[in-house]
Amino acid sequence: QADKFFISYAIGKDALGKYSVAFSAGVALTALTSGIMSALCPWIMRKVRAESFDVLRRTLALAIKLAVPVILIFLCLAPEIFSILAPEEYRSALPVLYIAAIIPLPLAVSQSLCSIAVAKEKTLGVLMCGLIPAFITVGLDSLLIKHKIILIPALITALGYILLMFCEIINLKKILSKSLINVNKTLQIILFLSFASSTIYVFRNIFIIRILITVFAIFSLLYMLKKSLWLLKES
Repeated sequence: QADKFFISYAIGKDALGKYSVAFSAGVALTALTSGIMSALCPWIMRKVRAESFDVLRRTLALAIKLAVPVILIFLCLAPEIFSILAPEEYRSALPVLYIAAIIPLPLAVSQSLCSIAVAKEKTLGVLMCGLIPAFITVGLDSLLIKHKIILIPALITALGYILLMFCEIINLKKILSKSLINVNKTLQIILFLSFASSTIYVFRNIFIIRILITVFAIFSLLYMLKKSLWLLKES
């Protein structure tokens, strides 16, 4: 909540209202990812107790790959979604939505890794994983809010969730001696989504580009869903 506090304090209530609507719309996919993670939590606990870390590694890799086309589809539909949620004068905050749309991926990975750490009874590590990114993001917000640009708090918050994910990775690596996700590939995916988000935003008014990206993302999603059928048998 630090981003909202600093925007209200340094920029004003009007900017806070626009930011809050755009940010909430951007992280809308967390409703889906959090629901999936809640449903998978008992299964994750069973796999941890059974020391089936290879299955967990495959599952997390698959989940990350599934998230990419879903986020791309969401980004392509974002202007229409935002026009339904907010009046025309809120359009200046639309870039915040495109930044926040990246957050559900690192958040979902963090939630799954946190569940595994809790199952291994490493709650102190979980606490530290939450505190470190929180202090960093609050510090950056307090330093940079003087520029009075609402995009900066959005970028800092997105960075905070990415830091949270990497803290959880480090925490689990200390427990398991091996990371449950491919750190390099995950970072590459986040960078790709960041580039894709900015590109789609720039070309948002060219409908044919958004349609082509949406079609590509839908076919990619169907392909990944077909590859994920083994998980239904596992769970």
